[in-house]
Amino acid sequence: MTRSLIIGTMMLLLFDTSIALSESYPVKPIRMIAPSEAGSSPDVFARFLGEKLTNAWGERIVIDNRAGAAGVIGYEILSRAPGDGYTIAMAAVTLSTTPNVVKKLSYDPVNSFTQISTFASVPYVVVVSAQLPAKSVKEFFALAKKRSLNYGTPGTGSSQHLATELLKLTIGVPMTHIPYRGGPAMVNAILTGEAHIIFGGLMPSLPMIKAGKLRVLAVTTARRFPTMPNVPTMAESGVPGFELDNWHAVIAPASVPKSVLRRLNAEIVKTLGLPEIKERLLGMGAKANPSTPEEAHRYISAEVAKWKKAAKAAGIEPQ
Repeated sequence: MTRSLIIGTMMLLLFDTSIALSESYPVKPIRMIAPSEAGSSPDVFARFLGEKLTNAWGERIVIDNRAGAAGVIGYEILSRAPGDGYTIAMAAVTLSTTPNVVKKLSYDPVNSFTQISTFASVPYVVVVSAQLPAKSVKEFFALAKKRSLNYGTPGTGSSQHLATELLKLTIGVPMTHIPYRGGPAMVNAILTGEAHIIFGGLMPSLPMIKAGKLRVLAVTTARRFPTMPNVPTMAESGVPGFELDNWHAVIAPASVPKSVLRRLNAEIVKTLGLPEIKERLLGMGAKANPSTPEEAHRYISAEVAKWKKAAKAAGIEPQ
């Protein structure tokens, strides 16, 4: 047998194996890590997608909540998991922000993972207690210059932390940072008066907003959000150029086989393309945002670079 024939035979076998792997995957339950607490947007989206994948494939998707350290705990677990497609995660914007405040991460936010697809975009809402005498962003800034106020975030290094520090520099308002373990804890802090303002996820904030216990001052997207047309953007509120997107993406360990990656991506894109899914997500305060793996890789890489620049501008150093 000639050398070229041997090589050709081996390549054919590898190709056949790849096809077989893709067609048979999955053959057992899949663990999906939500690097946050129950009730947060990564958790809700993980359960939402898990239900759809279970229905499509007949294999159970087990949601594994790993809250703490602004997502670092969950991402560390994912980076150490086998790259066989049976451990994935619903990542959020925290993946791109924590490298700016944690000096010795055990993973690289881009290269330690396989980017499967972006999933959804969720606006942050600038939220205060309904009892606070501020009905606009400008009124809140004026109040903050007169008295000592606290702002809450889901952890040091979160996008809300970096964004609020930048905002403090922009408007010259001193506020004290209080980190919490996630969105629901932040909302509770506003209700109890421990924190005075948060950039909250629309999803965990919405019930209290509808109940009249929280007041929304602005949204952080470039345009007004469809389900909240009367709420102004930060730019309309006197802070031009201020945009903050709580993006979500499905990722896996770095060494996932391409055939499995393609199968996962195809099912996620198919799910997010359904009109009823788009409407359901919109009702949850989110916009469906499917992508190719390559587009997801470029997007997350750009976000890492963006938040690195923001941290430097705010004078935040990794600890």
